[in-house]
Amino acid sequence: MNVEWMRGILDEYVRLSNLINMAEEMQVPEEAHEQHDELQRLVYAVNAIFAKLNEPPISAGLGDHDRSDPAWYWVRNGQHAQGVLTHLDAVAEMNRTESPTLNAKSLHPWVWDAAAAFWTAGHFAAGVETGAKALTAFVQTKSGSRLADREMAADLFSQKAKAGATRLWLPGDRDQDTWKSRQDGLHNLAMGAYAGIRNVAAHSVETGWTEQEALEYLAVLSTVARWAEETEVVVCSE
Repeated sequence: MNVEWMRGILDEYVRLSNLINMAEEMQVPEEAHEQHDELQRLVYAVNAIFAKLNEPPISAGLGDHDRSDPAWYWVRNGQHAQGVLTHLDAVAEMNRTESPTLNAKSLHPWVWDAAAAFWTAGHFAAGVETGAKALTAFVQTKSGSRLADREMAADLFSQKAKAGATRLWLPGDRDQDTWKSRQDGLHNLAMGAYAGIRNVAAHSVETGWTEQEALEYLAVLSTVARWAEETEVVVCSE
C-alpha cells in the first residue's frame, strides 16, 4: 500500500472539493464546473482508496464519491479519509496480537558469545558463521573428535553403535522410542544446520540475510548447542 500516493490523491480531492463548495456558495457556476472536471479525474482513485480503508478488521466507514452529494460532504468524507490514513499504522500496531520476542542474549552462550561482536557491527552472516564454528569447537573439545561441521555431526550424533567409536548421546533409556526420536532429531538437525546454514554463510559472497533471518538461523544453532551440551560421551563397545 503506497501511503504517500494515497495521501497525495486525498489532499487534491479535498482541495478541489473545497473549491467547488466555495464556488457554489458564491454562486459562480463557471468555476464550480471547471473544478468538477478536475475532480472527476480523481474519482476512480479516490473510491479505490476509500475501499482500501474500509477493509477489515476495522472499517473506516467511508462512502464512495457520489456526484449527487453536496460538495461539503465530499470535503468531510475526504478529511475523514485523511485522518484514517494518518493514524493507520498506529491503529494497526495497537490491534496487532502481542507476540513474544527472541532475546539474542538468551541464546546458548557457545553460539551467541562468538557471534555477538559481529552482530553489534551489523555483520549478521559473519556472526552466524562464527557461531557455527564455535559450536564445532565446543563439540570437538567435548568428544575429542577431529572431524568438523556436518561430518562431525553425522558421526558423533548417530544412534548407530560402532566398536571403538565415540558418540554423543542424549541421556535416557536408549531402548525407548522417545530417546530414539530425540537422538535422531539432534543428529538430523545438527547436520541440517551445518549444511544449510553454516556452509551457506561460509561459501556465499553475499547471503542477503536480514537480521531477522540471521537471528532465526542462530537460534537453530543454539538449539543444537543446548542438546549437544546435554549429551553424554559414550565409547561404543560393539
